[in-house]
Amino acid sequence: MFHMTRNESYAAQAASEIQKGDFFVIYEHSGLLDWVPQIVETEIVKAFHPKGWMHYGIHCQNHVIDVISPREPTVRKL
Repeated sequence: MFHMTRNESYAAQAASEIQKGDFFVIYEHSGLLDWVPQIVETEIVKAFHPKGWMHYGIHCQNHVIDVISPREPTVRKL
């Protein structure tokens, strides 16, 4: 799993991105997902996670939290 926090001022949605949701977003296609093969050793990752990666976004007032994960993340109150 990877995560990244971006300032909302620099997190504009690209025209090629496809997403569902408003504040908790599931991306069907994103530029960040296009970079995953360049970041990780894809053959090893495919052996453990054959379904691939999903991109989830949490859009807050001042930040966007991006989560790239092979399975649905769990969110819990601390």
